[in-house]
Parts: sequence; structure tokens; C-alpha cells
Amino acid sequence: MKLFPFAIACALVLYITTLPAFFLQQPEHDEALTLLIAEGVTKYGTPLTYFNEVSGLQYGYVHPPLYFYLISWTDTLFHNLLFSSRILGILSLLAVFVLSLLIIRRIFPDYTHIPIIFTILFFINPVIIRKSYLILFDTSLLAVAILLFAYLFLRCPAPRTMLQHLLLIATFTILLWIKFTTPYVLLGSILLFLALQRKGRALLSYAVMGIISTTLFIATWYIYTKLINGPFLIPFQATLFNRIASPLSPLLILTHLSGFIYHLFWLSPLFFVLLGVAAYGRLRNLLRTKTFAASDFLLLFVAAMWFAHLIRAPNINYLYPVIPLALILIAERIAHFRAFPKKPSQLLAMAILFLFFLLLPDPILALQDILPWNPGSAMLLIALMLSLLPLLALAYPLLKKDIRLLALLSVIIMAPMNLSLLITQATADYSTAVLYGEQGYAETVAYAQQHIPPGSLIITEQSIGFLTQTRFYSAQQLMAFNLCGEPTTTRGITNSTCDFGLIPDDYNLTDLVASSTIPYIIYSDFPREVKGGLSSEAVAVLGKYYALERQFGNFYVYKRKDDAKTAR
Repeated sequence: MKLFPFAIACALVLYITTLPAFFLQQPEHDEALTLLIAEGVTKYGTPLTYFNEVSGLQYGYVHPPLYFYLISWTDTLFHNLLFSSRILGILSLLAVFVLSLLIIRRIFPDYTHIPIIFTILFFINPVIIRKSYLILFDTSLLAVAILLFAYLFLRCPAPRTMLQHLLLIATFTILLWIKFTTPYVLLGSILLFLALQRKGRALLSYAVMGIISTTLFIATWYIYTKLINGPFLIPFQATLFNRIASPLSPLLILTHLSGFIYHLFWLSPLFFVLLGVAAYGRLRNLLRTKTFAASDFLLLFVAAMWFAHLIRAPNINYLYPVIPLALILIAERIAHFRAFPKKPSQLLAMAILFLFFLLLPDPILALQDILPWNPGSAMLLIALMLSLLPLLALAYPLLKKDIRLLALLSVIIMAPMNLSLLITQATADYSTAVLYGEQGYAETVAYAQQHIPPGSLIITEQSIGFLTQTRFYSAQQLMAFNLCGEPTTTRGITNSTCDFGLIPDDYNLTDLVASSTIPYIIYSDFPREVKGGLSSEAVAVLGKYYALERQFGNFYVYKRKDDAKTAR
């Protein structure tokens, strides 16, 4: 226990040390789109957004736009959209941390070591720290609101006063204004938990609260869209109809389930071992007491979120709000064990294991070469799994002897894996934000800003168009496939499922470059396994009118040939 203050200090120093690296990174992909929408709020007072030359100004919300308004309002203080959004991320992280401590205090008032252990696990967790800097509502505002409502439920499991009912209704309505889907997983978990507890009156209260909040959201959303003359159905079309209600094939389910491999190495396999140990402890306690404890609700909600998103949308960003809750369960189980080796041989073995896993290369980068499955995937997967041999060799004997020893070993290995991944991500020369492993983005942006005047018309990626303040056509038509795996053509693609099919970017690349003097074409071939590289049509078009000027990692900068004639 004497190591706790030292461990907390190290975790906080690590967070402060990595802060500048993540804070100063250029926004990419979905982050840039978020800033584009927030910029539209600042300019026009509504989320009108320039997506590309084909779509022009469009309403940019796929989800309710509260987060975009919050960035815009913060920008009135700092007058820098990127800085404002990063500050919101840090404030959200701190709010999530404080709310987590309040939840711990509420459900484990007698265990003083749980907040200490949780603090250490929280500030070395790569998902918690790295994802908190993303300019996405799932990893910031939504996480705060989810934990706030969970805390309110734990404080008021059976609301009685009018003030309690109004507070719950208002908070859940705000949740729906952030995202239309995830709050219902939380509400469903609450209703199921109350049903298991056979608390019919409380269950009815929360069911009515959900109905009233949903009605309030739909009514206010209708008024809002009428006031801005915007589309009413987009959030429902994009999430309820296009994703949730769309049919699931066995192949699609298997594809989504394979995304769990990313969860496994973002959080470390030992995270799930410890979560399993915590779940086993909760189950034993339930069977012994025949009573559901408040911590059982946390486990139920974590399991519901993971199941729902693995089936429908396995992106780990969507699971961000429940990872602190999982860490609370893990911290509580570790605090119960309080086992620590004291023999020199045991300490030496701990140190060796710690250093071994601290020096491992980035496993997520290796996964980029494994998924989607290709001829070289098998060998890479075997090599990745070999790194876990020390644990696999010891797991069963330790579990058979004492589950506490397995939990201790898991902590000893999970901590350096988390530390190693977080430090690697802070110092990597590739993206660790949205398109993990993409190289050359910052260099390409810097080159484009230096050589392409703002307002120019080019063909490029949306994020580069935003950062260079240029007008642009999408570079997607150059690739054999889009990010959704759909075949593309230089003549454009219609009815794409990418971006829920809501943003038009269909144009004829061949006619465009033949009839105009677009000076630059900039594109990324990442991930090559999905995009398939340049299409044969694009190779012919580029060869006739453009020459490769520079390459930065996965990015290619083509400049129009001086002798390239324009068709009139």
C-alpha cells in the first residue's frame, strides 16, 4: 500500500507528459468534420457545412448537434476552434474522473483503497487518455452525460419528489440531444436492473421518465428544425433506420465481432481477465446474498453496451462512456484482494514481466496488417498471440491455486501494456487518432498550406480541404474502393452507404480534370487493404494530366503538368 502514492504520482506525470503530444495534433477525418460543423454554427448560427463542391452547403448533423454548438460557444472565449475543442476534451476527461469518484463513493463508501486504485488505472488507460483528445462527442460530452445520469440513478434509484423526477427528465433529454441511440442502452439497463430487483414502482417511474424525455426531445427537435429550416428525419434515418433497424447477416455479425480484437489490444487482454474476475466476484456475491447490489448495475450496463455495439457498431469510441465504470469494478476487486508478493524471487519475476510487456511494440499497428484478413494475416496473428505466452503459461495454474494470484498477475502485465501503448501513441510518427497507422498526414497538411492558396479549387480529402481552407472535390473517386468497401469509379459512385448515404460527392473525375485547371490532387491510400489503391481509370487520368510532386507516407501530392491542355 505504500506504493500507492508513488503509483498515482507516476500516472499523473505520464498524463501531463503526454498531454502536449495529443493536444497539438492536427484534426483528422471525423474530427475535421466535427470542426467543420462547429465552424458552420459560428458562421451561420446553424450547423450548415461545406462538405465539398458537389454538395455545397448542407446541414451537417447526423446526430443532434448540441456538441457542435458547445464547441462554437467555447470558441467565443478562445477564438480558435481546434484549441476550444481540445480544451473541451480535457474538461470532459476531468468531469468523467470526478463523476467516477462520486459513483465509487456512492456504492463503495467503506473501501478507501478503491479510489486510489481507480485513479492509477484511469490515468494509464490508453482508451481513456488517448481517446479523450479526439474531437468526438462519444469520447467527451456524451461520456460526461452518461456518467452523470448513471450517478443520478444510483442516488435516486426510486425517485419520489417532483425535483428528482424533473432532474432525471431534463438530464435524459439533454442526453438525447447529444446522441439519439446510446442513452436508450443506459435506460434499458436501468429498467432491466429494476425488474431484476422487482421494484415495480421505480421501474414504472423510469419508464415514464424515458417516454416523457423522448417526447420532449422529439418536440424540441421538431421546433429546432423548423426554426433553422433543416431536415427533421436525419438523426432517425441515420441511426434508427440505416443502422439499428437494418437487417443483420451472419457475415456482417462475424465482421463486427472481429472488431473485438481491437478492443482486446486497446485495453489489453488482461483488462478483460480482470473484468471477468470482477464479474465472477459479483456473481458469487449475488448467489450468496440473493440481493442485487448497486455495483451489479454497473456490470449490467457495461455488458449491455459491449454486446449492443459489438453486434451493430464495434468502434471502441462508442464504448468510451462505460470504460470508467469497468475500471471501477476492476478497482473494487483488486482492493478486496490486497495481495502483494514480498519474496525477492517473486519481486524479480514481477520486474521481468513488467519490463517484457513494457517493451512490446504497438499491437494495434500490427492489427492493421491482420484485418481485413489477407494471406499474411495468419503468421502476424500467431506472432501477436505469442507475446501473451507468459500469461497463458501461468494463467491456469494460478487460477487453479488462487484466483487472487491470477488477478495480481493480470495487473502486473496490464499496467506495462497500457503504459507502453500510451507512450508509443504519444511519440508515434503515424496516426493514433481515427485512421490508426496512417502516415504523412501532418507533413501533407503543412506542404499543402505552404503551396496552395486558400480558396483554391483542388481534389483532396475533406480534412485537408478544411485545414487548407480550400474548395475541393472528394478524392474518393481515385480509389478502387471507398472506406465502406464499395467499388468506385472515376465517373462517381451513387447510393453509397458511407456517411449513411446522406452526403453527395458524386462527380465525373475524368471530365472534371479535362475541362478545368485544378492545380493539385492530394489523396491517401490508407488503409490500402480496404481502398485497394488507385483504380486503373484513375491511373490513366493522373498519368495524362498530372505528375507526382511529393509523397508523404500514405499521402500523394499530384501537381498538374504545365503542358496539360484543358478541354473546352
